[in-house]
Order: sequence, then structure tokens, then C-alpha cells
Amino acid sequence: MKKLKFNIDIYKWNVTLLIIESEKDCDSVDKILSPFAVDPDYKNEILSDIKDNVKDGGLHLHKNSARKSIIILNEMTSLQMAEIILSHEKRHLEDAILQTCNIDDKEAAAYLAGHITEKILQYQK
Repeated sequence: MKKLKFNIDIYKWNVTLLIIESEKDCDSVDKILSPFAVDPDYKNEILSDIKDNVKDGGLHLHKNSARKSIIILNEMTSLQMAEIILSHEKRHLEDAILQTCNIDDKEAAAYLAGHITEKILQYQK
């Protein structure tokens, strides 16, 4: 599993991006999910998808009170699918931050989107 952790300092938000590489990542993901108090049925579904090597999926979980998010990306069948799914989950992250911080400004949202993209691209270098 690849893991990227970064902060969005202006909103005091912590993000963990997990890129699943195999079913062996299941135990690590289980431990990382623990502080999020995920519904047990949903957590089992997430872990089952990893164990069953479900491809081209992703999810975003957030804990507003702690200002934390996790994005999990399953194994992907192509770079195009990875970009599409990451973009989708990134949007959920943006919405969670903006809603929690009571930000209703399109320019602030655009800057946030760019900032998150910059953080992710730094990881790819």
C-alpha cells in the first residue's frame, strides 16, 4: 500500500490517501480506519473489497470534529480510471472541508481544489 499524508493548513485538515496495491493491505487499512468509527457493516464491505481485489473503486471518509479525511483508492485498471476516481474522491474531500468550515465562496473552493491537487502531485515526484 502506498500512503500519502498531508495537511491543509489553512483549514487545519489532515488527509491520508491510501493506494491499495494488494489484498495484503487489508490489515493496515483496518487499523487506519479505527479512529473514524466507521459503521461495522460498511467497514466490512471496504475490507472485503480489498480482500476480493475489487478494482477501479474508491471512497472518502471524514471525521469533521477532528478535521481528518481518508481517501482510499483500490487498484486501478488504467491511469485514466485512476485519474477519474481520484478526481471524484478529491471532490468529496473538498466538499467536506468547505462544509465543515462554513465556506460558501467559489473562489475559495477553487483555491482549495488547486491546493489539494498540488499536494497530491508533489507525492508523485
